[in-house]
Amino acid sequence: MVTKEQYIIAFKQGLEEAGSEKASSELDELSEMIWLNPRGGLRLSNSGFSILKNHLEITSTEFVLQKDWSQNKILLMLERHMDSPFYLHTAKPNSVGGVYKSMSVFSGKVAMSIGLIGSVEQYIKNLVHIKKSH
Repeated sequence: MVTKEQYIIAFKQGLEEAGSEKASSELDELSEMIWLNPRGGLRLSNSGFSILKNHLEITSTEFVLQKDWSQNKILLMLERHMDSPFYLHTAKPNSVGGVYKSMSVFSGKVAMSIGLIGSVEQYIKNLVHIKKSH
């Protein structure tokens, strides 16, 4: 599994190659810019999502959520168990919290799994179950 620090180093290198002024940021500063919770999971902030999509041009897959999500147990499961960067799109763009309408993932493997399973919600429940059984 790729660590958060390894992602940050790779993102910094990508920004340098793209000639972005954001590449001059220190790793801690870049981490705070990219992650919604720099000490927590791999959930991207608004800036982080923009950096990955626009500056680094990393492919993502967006999934519509089966029901409107708000702050609940499934959000905590995402934070704890997702092993690749993800972004939750709110009903009001560029806001944090509220109701989430869709989720973008930056891993082809995760996107394929969600597609096969049929929903983000069921994917997360399966992921939690698998991790608990190991």
